[in-house]
Amino acid sequence: AVGLPPRISRPWAYSACPSCPCPQTNLACIDADCRPVNSGFIELGKGPWDDVNATPATAVGFRACAKACEASDGFAFLLEESGRCLLIHEPRLTQDTALKGTSIRGRTAFRRTSCSTFSCPAGTAPTPTMPTPRSEESEEVSAAACCRCSANQVRDRSKEPVDLVCVVCPAGRAAKNDDCHACTEGYAPEGASECAACPTGEIPDHGRTDCTPCAPGEYADGETCRLCRFPRFLNDNNCIWWHLPMIVLLLLFCSALVFLGHRITKRRRRRWTERREEEVNQILQQLEQELWHEKLNTMNRFFVALSGFGWSWNQVCQRAEEIRARHSAHAGVSLAYLMGDFSRVAYDWSGEDDPTFLRLKEVFWQGEEKLGSDIRCPRDGRPGCALVDWLSPEHRQMQTHFMSWSWQYSLQQLQSAMKMWRGTTTLDFQEVFFYICFFVNNQFRIIVEGSAIGSDNLEEVFEKNLRRIGRVVAVLDTWQQPVYLQRVWTIYEQYVACSLQVPVTFVMPEHASVSLSDQISRGASGIDDVTSSLCHVDVADARAFDPRDEEKVKRTIECTVGFDRVNQHVKHAMIQWIGVVVKEKFQRLVDAADREDVFSV
Repeated sequence: AVGLPPRISRPWAYSACPSCPCPQTNLACIDADCRPVNSGFIELGKGPWDDVNATPATAVGFRACAKACEASDGFAFLLEESGRCLLIHEPRLTQDTALKGTSIRGRTAFRRTSCSTFSCPAGTAPTPTMPTPRSEESEEVSAAACCRCSANQVRDRSKEPVDLVCVVCPAGRAAKNDDCHACTEGYAPEGASECAACPTGEIPDHGRTDCTPCAPGEYADGETCRLCRFPRFLNDNNCIWWHLPMIVLLLLFCSALVFLGHRITKRRRRRWTERREEEVNQILQQLEQELWHEKLNTMNRFFVALSGFGWSWNQVCQRAEEIRARHSAHAGVSLAYLMGDFSRVAYDWSGEDDPTFLRLKEVFWQGEEKLGSDIRCPRDGRPGCALVDWLSPEHRQMQTHFMSWSWQYSLQQLQSAMKMWRGTTTLDFQEVFFYICFFVNNQFRIIVEGSAIGSDNLEEVFEKNLRRIGRVVAVLDTWQQPVYLQRVWTIYEQYVACSLQVPVTFVMPEHASVSLSDQISRGASGIDDVTSSLCHVDVADARAFDPRDEEKVKRTIECTVGFDRVNQHVKHAMIQWIGVVVKEKFQRLVDAADREDVFSV
């Protein structure tokens, strides 16, 4: 409490007194509690109050002490149980100031009231500007001195100055600075705290006590109702020219037309663009097809066709280069060329009737004159092309089959195997084009320059090409310990094809096929010999001509599925093929027996 030492606890409490703010003026707010006020003094309670700076008074009893404190302009007094009182003259004491001295029990403290402790009547509020501490205790303490009226009320000047009677301002006036001021603009109903503007289409009445609407056909112009005459008309208390709405409607209509026109134009432009793109794509598709059989006037014809769509000569040439590079990577060598013209090329370069492909590698790319060295490679634009790019257009087209084989085979071995394969298919050999690494890979880069190896882009070489081509022809040289199952490339190719579920057709040269048929004719022992020979697969011991290829392929297998998995896959493929061969062999025997029975009849 104000003037109480914080170390002294309050030994009592008013059980019937409410908390602040106090509801009555005879209660004062001290330390968030309401205390009774008697003769202008607030009873702070009985307890061990200190008497530092206290002056003994001759007065005895509460009322005498209160008068003595007022007469001496004291701040508070302490009333002892004997009736004697001590006066305190400390006007600067605040709520956290301690009164120090000898503690004497049985004293009751009383403090003079002030505006800071005064409880304002209901409907009023404390005056915001409070007196200074020095004059606080000597000021007049009353509702009139300490309180002010609420925002929409003013003090009734006809009452006594000590009384605070608040009244509302009459209509036409608003409360401001504790006085009622007449409205110069707008209106004010009774009890208004400020003057307000009239609603749209209304003006204040003469006394500014209320608003009255304008008559039909009139509009509120400030605080005057005016008649809206032709050529204007009234619209939401606005007197506007009649043609303005028409202009607005016309603008809206024109905007709608512009919007629709823009949408239609945009749609037509999109359709036109789509048609042009479709026409361009059709022309580019035709260009892609014709570049397989490119002629001298091909580029000129397609430049004329594409120039109508804004293509420059450089753009046409660039697209043609992209197509040629893709053709080079996807082109296969024709079966007709393998079976015919290639024999003459092999003889001219090697001087042998039946060279192996290892021998052809030497004469093609390891001699003084290198095949394809003077031809620009479509894939990288540098001199030195793949063998497939060296062929004439009729012998190089989109790949239809993937050949799995070994460079240790001789030319006649491969041709004999292809002859045997032709007997098992209904395809026209003029329409068969093989992916053969000897022809498709740029051996000029691999063998001559050494800038690439066969296992570069291993995943692309096998998985991507096998998925794209979708058919494999596996060429075995023989069934007795075939070279095919001793080379790491062919074993890996067989495994990848099996894993991707790409159909594989096995084929052998004619003499090997006849030998296999004879062996199967021996029955169980012959079939066991064939199975034992073809199921001897060990990729860990397989070899490749380039040690770098061997290392990379084996590392790829070892880091993915492992050698055992590859061996099992290839053995399974061999067993399935042997089963098919045995079945076909016995079917031919049954068919031959049926024909003999028919002839004998």
